[in-house]
Amino acid sequence: MGQHPSGPNSASVDLRDARVRRRMLTEGPVGEWVTLPGTHTALMYDVIRFAPDGTGETRSDSTLGGETVEHFTWSVARPGLLTCVVTDATWMPEPGMDDDPEPDETQKVGFQFEEQHSDVGAFWVMRDSDSDGFWNLAFPVVPRPSR
Repeated sequence: MGQHPSGPNSASVDLRDARVRRRMLTEGPVGEWVTLPGTHTALMYDVIRFAPDGTGETRSDSTLGGETVEHFTWSVARPGLLTCVVTDATWMPEPGMDDDPEPDETQKVGFQFEEQHSDVGAFWVMRDSDSDGFWNLAFPVVPRPSR
């Protein structure tokens, strides 16, 4: 997944800066984000991209579930609250067997920023306001480092 040319370089996103966090809360988390670094990333790893045009993509890879891809649209409903709609996904749950939302279901995703520690260090993360992870992900996310 390449960085959108008009979006900020995720590596330059310094979440330690309160002005950056306030801007993202009001304008949205544009850029690429990855699973909080730690040894757990050997088992599961997620990348989520919020493009400036209001589209996005989530790629999740786990040793148990393989790779899944979701495409979505997003907008800021109010500071710290996103409205997301999954428009296409590679997973097709069995009816009644999965709690994941169906494509085109509108979801409200509260988000916040905080410093967290993992077994490999301390990081500023974006996480869901109501869970330890972010949106449908098991873990919070950090700006994707440059390659």
